[in-house]
Amino acid sequence: MKKIELMKKPSDDEVKNVYEGIFGLDDLYTSVVYGKDMIDKKHHGGEITWYIPKCVKSKIKDNEKYLIYYNFSTPADTSDTSKHYRVYYIENF
Repeated sequence: MKKIELMKKPSDDEVKNVYEGIFGLDDLYTSVVYGKDMIDKKHHGGEITWYIPKCVKSKIKDNEKYLIYYNFSTPADTSDTSKHYRVYYIENF
């Protein structure tokens, strides 16, 4: 089965010029996740928020695995368990 390209892979220069503090895809975290796990959620201690490129968001299927290149942030307040994920690149796994 041929994999469908979800988005054009950005060059390191494209990533460096757009995102402050990131110099290329190698500077980002990578994980393999199911599409169903990349949804915004609210919970008792905060929320989980996913920022996914608009050109890809509608193509993600719940039961498929994806390799994502991402960065995340957490609040300075330790009682707030929120996490915010920013996906820079995503591909089928």
